[in-house]
Amino acid sequence: MARRRKKQTPRRQRRSLHRRVNVRELRQRFLIVCEGEKTEPNYFNSFRVPKAVVEVVGVGMNTVDLVRKALDLKQKDDICMSVC
Repeated sequence: MARRRKKQTPRRQRRSLHRRVNVRELRQRFLIVCEGEKTEPNYFNSFRVPKAVVEVVGVGMNTVDLVRKALDLKQKDDICMSVC
């Protein structure tokens, strides 16, 4: 004869009593750094994308300084995201 299973109560249905760790969803964000101060940022800001997802910065610098500025902005954003 087959053995009967006990009816599971809500407490038995729980899988674990441990805290969940590292389950926060990562928000995807984009930083666009442009050489031009007005034209390129206006172009990227014209897209229908929420401002929380895309940040456009026009710095008006040459290529090497532009890359340095982009790395600096990313580092500041990483620090802010870990503290804020």
